[in-house]
Amino acid sequence: MFETWVVAEVRKAFANRGERAPLAFYRDQVGDEVDLVIEHARELIALEIKSGQTVASDFFASLDRFEAQLRRTDAKTKVRRVLAFGGAPGQKRSDTRVLAWNEVGAYFARL
Repeated sequence: MFETWVVAEVRKAFANRGERAPLAFYRDQVGDEVDLVIEHARELIALEIKSGQTVASDFFASLDRFEAQLRRTDAKTKVRRVLAFGGAPGQKRSDTRVLAWNEVGAYFARL
């Protein structure tokens, strides 16, 4: 349910700007996946969604694998890594923006 809610918030942010949300998901042949991939400007936003209330290091694994796979085929495309989780507060990690549940809508409204 949390994943569906986050996707709805992202879609609403685009709809409020009068835009169609360019949403996709990623899954490779071995089952690695990223919940939402958004084409925006000249970058891909890779969004992983976790309902847990505390951020665990394994939450970033799928983002790591996605970015590594993309780098093998396309070294030029910029990837913005975002993790939405069920707790608070949000935080900025060195390579990933971690959004608390209550920051999701505002973050994507500012794109």
